[in-house]
Amino acid sequence: MTTATHLDPRRPERTQSALAAHEMTVRQMPGVRLRRRAWRLAVLATPALWVVGVVALSQALRMGVQLTPLLAAAPALACAGSGRRQCILVGCACALLALVPLRAESDEFGERLGTAPTILVVTFASYLITQRRQRTQRAYDQVRRIAEVTQRVLLRPVPERIGPVRLAVEYLSAADGAQVGGDFYEVIETPYGVRAILGDMRGNGLDAVSGAAALLGAFREAGAVEPDLEGVAARLDAALARHAIQLRSAQPAGAWAEDFATAVLVQLPRDTDTATADEAAVLLCGHPSPYLLHGDEVRAITVASGNLPLGLGSLVAEPYATASVRAPFAPGDTLVLYTDGVSDARDRSGAFFPLDTLVRGAGGMPPETIAAGLRAQLLAHMGGGLQDDAALLVLRRAA
Repeated sequence: MTTATHLDPRRPERTQSALAAHEMTVRQMPGVRLRRRAWRLAVLATPALWVVGVVALSQALRMGVQLTPLLAAAPALACAGSGRRQCILVGCACALLALVPLRAESDEFGERLGTAPTILVVTFASYLITQRRQRTQRAYDQVRRIAEVTQRVLLRPVPERIGPVRLAVEYLSAADGAQVGGDFYEVIETPYGVRAILGDMRGNGLDAVSGAAALLGAFREAGAVEPDLEGVAARLDAALARHAIQLRSAQPAGAWAEDFATAVLVQLPRDTDTATADEAAVLLCGHPSPYLLHGDEVRAITVASGNLPLGLGSLVAEPYATASVRAPFAPGDTLVLYTDGVSDARDRSGAFFPLDTLVRGAGGMPPETIAAGLRAQLLAHMGGGLQDDAALLVLRRAA
C-alpha cells in the first residue's frame, strides 16, 4: 500500500512544506526527469521542424505558391508547448523570415510585407492565451492540493496494520475530479479493541461530504470511549440528527433537508482479550452485510433485525441500536466491508457486479491484494465510470 505524505491542516506551514517536499521527491524520480527532458526537447523541436518544413516545401514547389503565411503556425506551436520567452523569439524570427523570399524567383514583396505583421499578431495572441492557460492551471493545481489536504483530513490514510489487524482500503468517488464523496470509513485503536466503520451517506459525490464529515468526527470521539458498539451507534445517530437540524436551519423557508447514512460497525479483538479472543462484533445500520472469510468458509454476516440507517433513530420509540452479532474472527480470518456502490454496480447490460463470486475466490490473498483486485474488477465491470461512490475495507486478523 502506498504511504501518503503526512499533512497537518492545523499547521499550514507544515502542510505547504510537506507538499513541496513531496513534489520535489516526485520531480527527482528518474522516470519523471526523463519524461520532462523529452517534453522540453519536443517543445523546442516542433516549431523548428515546422519552419524547416515550410522552407523546404517552398523550395520544392515551382508553381508560384506562396507558403510564407504558414510560418504563423510556428509561434502558436511554441506557445502551446511552453508559453515562455521562446514563443516570442520564434514569432519574431518567423516574422523576419517572412520578409525573405523563400524562392529566388519570388518577388511578391508586398505580400511578404503583409505576412510579417500577421505573424507578430498571431504570436502575441498565442502568448496571451498561453499565459491565461498557465494561470488557470496554477489555480487548478492549488485547488487540487487543497482537495488532497481535505481528503486526508476527512478520510485519513489507514496504516497497513493496527494492533493485530492488517487492513487495506480502496475508495472511488462518483464525482468527476473529486477524491472524496459520500462514502466514508475509519479504523481506530481503542481500549476495547480495534474498531472500524464503513458507511454511505444519502446521495453521492460532494453533496454528501458534510454529513460524512459529521459522522466521522462523532465516530472518532465516541468509538474511543463507548464500551460497546450499541453506544457508538446511538452517538452517531444523534450526531447525524443534529447535523440534519443544522441543514434545515440553513435552508429557505418551506424547504426540507434530511441526512441519513447506512453503516457497518465492527469491533475486533485485541491480542490481550481472553473472553472474545476469536470473535468479532458486527453491528449493521441499514447497510449491506459484510463477508467473512473464515478458513475455507465464506459467508455474509446477516442479522435477524437490523437497525435503521443512522440519523433516523427518532422514528422509533425504543433506544436506537439493537444488539450486535458475534462472528468468528480467528488469526487468518478476513472481513470484507463494502458500500452499495460496489454491490449494486451494474454494467451496460444491467448485470450486477459479481461481488459474491469474487470474494469467494479471494481466500488466502493479502488484504491489499483483495482490495486492489476488487477495485480493478469494479472499474472494468463499469467501463471506467461509476454511478455511485464506492468504498472497500478489508480487515485481516494477523496470524
